[in-house]
Amino acid sequence: MKNKGITLVSLVITIVVLIILASVAVYFGLSRNGIFERSKQARELTNKQSATEKINLKITTAQINKYAEKQEDITLKELSEVLRNDEEIEYVMQNSQIASAKYEVGENPTSIYTKLTQYPYEFEINTSLQITKIDGKQLPNTNNNEVNTGGSIGDSTIIENIELVVTFNNGEYLELTCNVKTVNNVEVAGYAFLLNGEVKKYCIENVVNIDGLTLDTNYTVSAIVMDKAGNIKRTNNIEVKTENKVYLYKEGNECKYLTGGWITNRYCENQDGKFYYSNIPDSGWNGAQTVNKINFDKYKKIGVMCNDEHTAWVNYIIGDYPFSTKNWLHNSIDYSSISSNLDSITGSHIFWFYSVDEGKCISINSIWLEK
Repeated sequence: MKNKGITLVSLVITIVVLIILASVAVYFGLSRNGIFERSKQARELTNKQSATEKINLKITTAQINKYAEKQEDITLKELSEVLRNDEEIEYVMQNSQIASAKYEVGENPTSIYTKLTQYPYEFEINTSLQITKIDGKQLPNTNNNEVNTGGSIGDSTIIENIELVVTFNNGEYLELTCNVKTVNNVEVAGYAFLLNGEVKKYCIENVVNIDGLTLDTNYTVSAIVMDKAGNIKRTNNIEVKTENKVYLYKEGNECKYLTGGWITNRYCENQDGKFYYSNIPDSGWNGAQTVNKINFDKYKKIGVMCNDEHTAWVNYIIGDYPFSTKNWLHNSIDYSSISSNLDSITGSHIFWFYSVDEGKCISINSIWLEK
């Protein structure tokens, strides 16, 4: 009868093979081209790219600010002064001093060296405001897409067409959208939005909100767009006059930057550019309220525009839940009226409108505040 069990010789051979395989795996894992080493190299490359992007963003922002102020190129010396006052910059030098924290740049430098506090890399920037070396190592040709360079001021050949549109005007607030067409749909590096010639916002999105404005006031807005090489194109100036009121709701726009949005309850819906509910089956608070508290200190009137002649009375509450006679203003506006006084209501409160007229309908296309 044959013995089907494992023999001692087979066991020894199996163990030896496993030891060899384990040794090979450990060797390749710990070798220069092993898994661990490659993982380390990938992390290093990611960190270096992040640091490079930060430096390039600072270069481009400095260019835009100078261009917006004086329509002039920023010099390397001026850039060094901007970087010197940046809290994220550890040092700016005219000579490579990786471990130094000293600021020292002459009047006409041909290159400067700088380092971010957060990263261990030293960057060399030349007179064209391009990063040419990192830790003394020459970068690839900056004309390719491997390096996002600061570039120089001038008309971009990548950006074919730009258009700035005022997409929402709300008294103290403007929403601006910059539409861009590029060659082969190349990605845009960033946008700068200017108000009266001053850069107010710098971002990578093409939509921006500018607030803190004055009601019923003329402003000039424009935008600067940067391509991946750091070259720019600028829109024409647009003259815009802010509204003389601040909307909480306007033709379907819930003004979320201010209200946080609206919570509708019971039979009310935000549809077709208006708050609408009809055939109220019973009495009760049927309407909508703001998510955020609204600061009423600056406003003296509230307005409601109804667009249905069969609209019932619009009741509103300005206060804090749970509502009581000590912390709310309770009033009504007939559909034939436009606005009512806030009776010196102060502080920040939820705004809530509702109707209790059974069998009636509400149709509101705007709600606003006036000073």
